[in-house]
Amino acid sequence: MTEQKKQDHKEKMDSVYRNTRHFYDLTKPIFLYGRNELLDSIHPKVDETICEIGCGTARNLIYLSKRYQNTKFIGMDASALMLEIASKKIKKERLTSQIKLIHGLAGIHEFQKKIDRMIFSYSLSMMSKPREILENCLDQMPPGGTIHIVDFGDFKLWPGMFKSPTIKFLNLFEIFPKPSSIRDFETDKKYDLKYRVKLGGYSYMATLKLKGI
Repeated sequence: MTEQKKQDHKEKMDSVYRNTRHFYDLTKPIFLYGRNELLDSIHPKVDETICEIGCGTARNLIYLSKRYQNTKFIGMDASALMLEIASKKIKKERLTSQIKLIHGLAGIHEFQKKIDRMIFSYSLSMMSKPREILENCLDQMPPGGTIHIVDFGDFKLWPGMFKSPTIKFLNLFEIFPKPSSIRDFETDKKYDLKYRVKLGGYSYMATLKLKGI
């Protein structure tokens, strides 16, 4: 990815959240089904480091950091505007020593420290090449490193009269669900994928890691 394309993507994310970032957390519980279930399923070991890709306002990181005070957290987001909100919230909660923020793109970023777990909470569907991004993350994780995912599904069991307008609504916010790109890992012998469909395809939850580790 060229420097111009990187900048273009970051600017696009800023445009998406420019007006909604101030009340983002108030609306998301309605749409982001399974988010807390995913977070509650994560039980880090002492001194592990967890990174959330597409951390937004850091709501999830703050939630986890209060439960696991011996765990270090990193939040990455392509939107500088969202990270401004995240930084203020982290300072307010006095968690600056536990949570660090990065302005960057997961598909090309090279992490400077060991990341034991990564979280994608309704963020992969906003990324154009989710498989490449997941592979880049796995390549940088230690043995046993796990990626935890919750995101919009394919709405497979939804009636057309509800499915079509819901997907069109999501597209307005640069959200393009691609669960099939995650299911592709099931046929690759290198990976161990556990995948669950929720609410008739509204969302899915998954864990992904290298097989045999």
